[in-house]
Amino acid sequence: MSKQVKWWIGFVGLGLILRFFSLFISVIDHDDSTYLVIAQALTAGQLYWVDIFDTKPIGIFLIYGFFMKAFGLTGIVSFRILATLFIASTSFFIFRIILSKTHHTKAAFLGGLSFLLMNSTFTFYGISPNTETYFTFFSALAALIVLSGQWRGRYFIGGLMLGIGFVIKYVVLFDMVGLGLIVLFTVDTHLSQRIGKVIWMALGSILPFFGVAFWYWSLGHWDTFYFHSFEVSGRYPSSAPIWEYPLHLVDFLGRFFIISFLAGIFLYRRVYNSLGWNIHFWLFLTWLSALIPGKFFGHYFIQSMVPMSLMFGLALANEGTFLRSKFKGLYQRKAGIIIFALWALTAIIFQKIDYWDRPDSNKEVAVYLGEKMEEGDQIYTGNSSQIVYYLIDKKSPIPYIHPSLFWQSQHIEAMEIPVDQIIADLKELEPEYIMMKPFSKKETVSHLSMIKWIDQSYIKDTIIGGKDPIQIHQLKRVAY
Repeated sequence: MSKQVKWWIGFVGLGLILRFFSLFISVIDHDDSTYLVIAQALTAGQLYWVDIFDTKPIGIFLIYGFFMKAFGLTGIVSFRILATLFIASTSFFIFRIILSKTHHTKAAFLGGLSFLLMNSTFTFYGISPNTETYFTFFSALAALIVLSGQWRGRYFIGGLMLGIGFVIKYVVLFDMVGLGLIVLFTVDTHLSQRIGKVIWMALGSILPFFGVAFWYWSLGHWDTFYFHSFEVSGRYPSSAPIWEYPLHLVDFLGRFFIISFLAGIFLYRRVYNSLGWNIHFWLFLTWLSALIPGKFFGHYFIQSMVPMSLMFGLALANEGTFLRSKFKGLYQRKAGIIIFALWALTAIIFQKIDYWDRPDSNKEVAVYLGEKMEEGDQIYTGNSSQIVYYLIDKKSPIPYIHPSLFWQSQHIEAMEIPVDQIIADLKELEPEYIMMKPFSKKETVSHLSMIKWIDQSYIKDTIIGGKDPIQIHQLKRVAY
């Protein structure tokens, strides 16, 4: 077994230890549930953006569906382990890049470990699997191929990896530009040759998207592909106050102060080669990617963690003399071990409290309904947890899986969701069970006819869950 394989296994082992208590709960964040439900539908023959809908590009669902089909993954735990494998592999790629540039094994390891730790500390900054979990894998792999490879064709293949990331989430465009700038201003060749390498990267990066577009066109669904790929995203205006943008960035940097501080030292000192400087451009671009939408979701910043971890590792490798002179007490092996060990232990303890000790109401609902439902019974999960479809192996009666799409006005307007038709279809279908939870501030209660229909046609069967209760309604039976 080679040293590199051993390092990869080491990162995977650390990832499984750090994330162990989050592997078992059915829902950490509802996006992950949506990916599972839609991927399962795709493996059953449904077509995304035609039979079943979400706001994301198709890539994330193809990844989940691929592992369902090719490896038979079905359980929640298996997909949480899969997410851990992707995160740990991304950490390994970061380790490889730093090692190739500095030949400093400890700094490279800590750079890779920093990415793993950042993704295993906060719920919405990496613990919950999301699109960033997967596309950062391809962005980091592209960086490894382009910056550390020595073989012909690496720029095209690196671009191809970025292109795969792009069809998972279009914000990978910022990674494309960032890595393109690194190649354009760092690679030690004539300018015309560097431009040629960037062109090869661009050619590789457009292939996956063109392939998906051609597939929809060949099936006669170009219009729906164009609508969801280009028009819908422009219908979500950013209305956040201007002062919230820097606050959100400061919040992110403060959460991971140790990493951001050393990355800042790397920027301040300017004792680095041009590769380091261009990594900062890449980092700034990812900040723009996270802030431009104006939604301020924490997981948007996971994209920034790749260049931040690279800068952190490079700072440790190149700034040892400076750090020892200014931070004698902290820049020591024992101090570093203690800091990272305390960080890891704290993350593990909070994961146990948040995910292991907490009752899993969605599994309770699945067990309850599994005992009551007959083979032909239908269920609609309403504004509640769509993961129940997956847990009890039932098809959603409406094509919009994430509850926010049908219950929040911004999505209804942006995606032109035919609410009245869907309500009419539900009334005609008469699902045996409907799940509802208390409405949030963002959810619209304008579906008055549907709410009235539920009150008239269903009885309140039971309530499961304490903090976020799920009300299960059962269809009334007419006695003859």
